[in-house]
Amino acid sequence: LLGAAGQNKQHFITKNTAKLDRETEELHHDRVPLEVGKVIQQGRQSKGLTQKDLATVSRAPGLLA
Repeated sequence: LLGAAGQNKQHFITKNTAKLDRETEELHHDRVPLEVGKVIQQGRQSKGLTQKDLATVSRAPGLLA
């Protein structure tokens, strides 16, 4: 029984791979203009924050006000 389960799993993976290969929709995130990144960088630097600090602080609501 264990050998058969392994074979079924391999077949399932192959079917998923084939389905993904047939997928034609392009999935991507829209990019923001360079100016937006510059504004974020300037604001972060004016508060003396590193990128890591900003990422940590942005997870806590109300701390960036």
